[in-house]
Order: sequence, then C-alpha cells, then structure tokens
Amino acid sequence: MKILLVGISAKYIHPSPAVYLLSAYAKERYGIQSETVEFTVNQDEEEILEEIFLRQPDLLAFSCYIWNYPLVQRLCSRIKKLAPACRILLGGPEVSDTPKETLCETMCDLVLSGEGEESFSLLCLALIQGSPLKDVPSLTWREGEALLQNTGVCLPNIEEIPFIYQDLSQFENRILYYETQRGCPFFCQYCLSGRGERVRRRPMEMVKRELSFFLEKKVPQVKLLDRTFNSDRNIALTIWQFLAEHDNGVTNFHFELAAELLDEETLSFLETVREGLFQFEIGVQSTFAPTLEAVRRRTDLQRIAAVCQRLKKKENIHIHLDLIAGLPYETKERFAQSFNEVYALEPNQLQLGFLKLLKGSGLYNNREKFQFVYDETPPYPVLSTPDLSFWDMLELKEVECVLDLYYNSGRFRRTLTYAVSQYESPYRFYRDFASYLKGMGVLHRPKTVESQYRLLYEFILMKNPALDPPQVLERERFDYCIHENGKKAPAFFGENPLRERRKEILDFYRGTRIGEVYPPFAPLSGKERERRSDIQGFSFDPDTGEEGMCLYLFDYGSRDIWGNGKRKKLPEKLK
Repeated sequence: MKILLVGISAKYIHPSPAVYLLSAYAKERYGIQSETVEFTVNQDEEEILEEIFLRQPDLLAFSCYIWNYPLVQRLCSRIKKLAPACRILLGGPEVSDTPKETLCETMCDLVLSGEGEESFSLLCLALIQGSPLKDVPSLTWREGEALLQNTGVCLPNIEEIPFIYQDLSQFENRILYYETQRGCPFFCQYCLSGRGERVRRRPMEMVKRELSFFLEKKVPQVKLLDRTFNSDRNIALTIWQFLAEHDNGVTNFHFELAAELLDEETLSFLETVREGLFQFEIGVQSTFAPTLEAVRRRTDLQRIAAVCQRLKKKENIHIHLDLIAGLPYETKERFAQSFNEVYALEPNQLQLGFLKLLKGSGLYNNREKFQFVYDETPPYPVLSTPDLSFWDMLELKEVECVLDLYYNSGRFRRTLTYAVSQYESPYRFYRDFASYLKGMGVLHRPKTVESQYRLLYEFILMKNPALDPPQVLERERFDYCIHENGKKAPAFFGENPLRERRKEILDFYRGTRIGEVYPPFAPLSGKERERRSDIQGFSFDPDTGEEGMCLYLFDYGSRDIWGNGKRKKLPEKLK
C-alpha cells in the first residue's frame, strides 16, 4: 500500500512537522513505509493536485489547520473524482473535535482525532492487513451510508516520538519546530490546549541531546511548540541553563511562557544570557479582570508587568507580548486601555490578534452564551460581540496594520518613542496615524522604505506642529542607520553633518585607533572597515536624548537575528 502524507503550511519558512512525525513514528515503531510532501497555501492549486495525483497513493493523509482547510476540502473533492479508490484521511486540530461533521462536509473517508502518531500507525496496519477499523482508536470513518466513531484514545509514549531533523537539507532557510512536552495544565478558553491536560515531558537527557544537535548545526532559529514552556519552573531553568552553557553564538530559541511563573533565581539567570539566545512570547491577552475571568485566564498582571520590565532592562531577550481583540466583555475603549498598559511595557513586539472561534475551544462551545457573531468558515474570526461592534473591529484592524508595519518591524523605535510621548496615549497615536494613512489612500498599499519614513515624519509634524522638526528627523535618521546602510539614506534626511570631515573619517578607518574604540574592527583592513560600516553625526544623541553633537559607527557586517546592525558611539574627535 502506498501512503502519502501531505503538509500544507501558511508560508515556506514554516514547515509542517506533523507529517514528518507521523511518517517517522510509523517506520520506526512498525516498519511502515510512507512518503511525505509539503506545499504552501500560496502555491498554485493545479500544481499541488498534479503532484499528489502523479504519486498515485492508496492512502492520502492531510494535516489540517485553519489556514489550509478550505484548500484541503477542494483537493479532497477533486482527488476523489480522479482516483475514487484512493482513501483520504484527515487529521489535525481543525478536524479533531468535529470528525463526523468533517466526513459530511468533505469527500474524505477517514478522520483521526487528537495526537496521531500511534493511531495513524494502527490505522495503516489495519488497512495493510485488512483488519477491522473498529479497533483503531480515535478513528471516525464511513461504512456505506453510516458514520462510525471509535471510542478510546491511544496517546503515544512521548519518549518514542522521533526526532525528525537528522537530515536538515529539507529544512534549509526554515524555522525548526521542537517540543519538549505535550499538554497544558491551564484552561484558557480561546485555546485548543486549554483543557487542563496532564503535561507529558520528554526525558531531560533526550531533550539535551536533541537541543545539542541544533546547536552543533548552528541552525538560525528553533521555535518550541510547548504551550507553556515554564509550567515546571525547575525543568525550564535546567533547559535554559543547558542552552546558555552550550551557546554557539548563533542559534535563537523561541519560547511561549507564563511570565508570572518566573521567580527571582530564574530572572537573575536570564539576565546573564547572550543577547539573541532567547526570545519569549508572553500572552497577556487583556488587562480587564472580567474578561480574563470569562476566558479562565487567571494571571497576576502586576507580576507580569514587573517581570517584563525586569527582562527588558538588560535588552538581551526579545520580548513579544500578545493581546486578543474580541474577547467577552471588552469594549473598544477598554481594549484601548489594555493596549496602552501593555504598550507601556515596551515589548520588542506587541502582537494585536483577533479572536478566532476554534472548533473544540471553550469559547466555541459557549459561542451562544457570549453572543459572538463570527465567520463560520476558516479561520473563524469573530466579527462582533455585544461589546465590540464590527465598526470597532475595523478600527482595531487598521491599528494592527500600522502597529505591525512601524512598531513591530523594530525599525522606528526611537522615533516612535519620542512621537508617542507627545501624544495623548499610544492607542490614540496609532489610531490617528492609521486614519491619516487611510485618508492618503496608502494604508494597505505596499510602501517603499523611504515612503515609510517620510509618511511617519509628515504625520508627526502635522499632528504636533509645535515640535522641532530636527528632533523628529534626527531620530528617524538614527533609526534608519541601524537597519539600512546610512550611505544610502533618503535625501529628505539631509546630508550627513560629517561630510566636511571625510578625510578625518578615512584616516580613522585606516588607522589603529578604530580597533581600540571598536575591537571587532581591529583585525580588518581599512577598506573592509569602510565597506561594511558607516559613520554618521547627529546634532544630539538620539539614543539618550543628550544634547550636543555625537558620532556613531554603524556596523552592517554584524547584524542580530532581527536585522539590527551593531552601533558604537565614537569620541567626538577621531584623531
């Protein structure tokens, strides 16, 4: 029997680990041979259909998520017409809680619910051997006109879940996903993991061995799929300490965690790790107590704020904070307050998400109680609530658009800090900026880097005509020079004030003093130093606000994982 597992991701950079796990587990545990193939939702549907059809599978399995389910439905229909004998299996979070409904709305034959490694293998064995399907746990299937659903769950032993990255050739230029545990002890009602499940953990020695592989191969980024990585404080600290001790200076590890669970010992340790080694995603979701209670998210907001401020001081860990719009009882005005309170924590990124009623989640099961108006097709976005109108949602989506382009890009940090400080509140700033861009007809249009800076500059001065233009322009130029080569700065920034000191700068590049001031340049030739960097002068220090002319060297040959070039403040006299 020829078995084909298909993963369809949202972007190429995001692989589909589920199909690799199922295939590897079935082979290692039961000797079952299968093939895997990956596509993205942006690929031509005809090409996907052709590649699947040419492989002529007897069993075709799709891993289903909100981003690919409509495409999977269409492919199922077309494949059934072309190859009626091919059995089609669906699994994954999008179909696990509604298996019978899935059989009714698609042309598939079988649905597996929950974790699939063991049940997928048992299904394959049953089909190969001609055994009864009633013995396959978590399976729902057609038998004539009847839809039959098996009881029982067969969770795989987490120690036996294979490590799928031995061959990295198929994962080049992609984020690698890894899990040290499955399950989540919490009950957040908007999340499919919010069922208070027992947490099953891979043995520590196995985790260390597998993490060592990533470090040895110097992969750029590993994103851990653990729903709350630090639900066990001691285990989390042990893993973090191991990664710090074996740091290769390159790899970045992304964790989703609960900030309020970080204790003093852990925080003290985290302050010592290399900049860029860790990246933390912290879900705040709302700062409104009735909303948090409704979604069963019991958090200590004061503790979260204190921890985030502590982590930010060292600037060595990238912090993502999350908010969700559309949760029960939160009006636009109250959401704006949540936005302002979380924005004040100065995260590296503030993710403004919108509630989706995921099948099987607590809020989905209570959708009538909370009177959600939502789209019944994937990804099931909430359109309005009794407290948040659709017009309010549209405003928040416009704010999200500007927030992502300007704040979350990290390319306008000093300019935005200054501009927002002159405004009534952060939310009002982004709302008004979105309205300005919408009025200009460019809110949702692609923008060149130069136009992004120009539009921000013009908006700030239009709303605050009393501001001194150089205060804005110098900060913008500094922000630009961190991310883009300052030698190519847009003309509206004006000329580099150091233009008349060109000879002095060239001598500085060629001399020995630059290596003393900025040691990474010591072994380089003068030509190489000049090629990979730029030196700019500013009428005040945009980093600190300190008055008086200052000079900065921007090193574009040494960027961090987020694209920032290193910078070094230079003495005013270079000789």
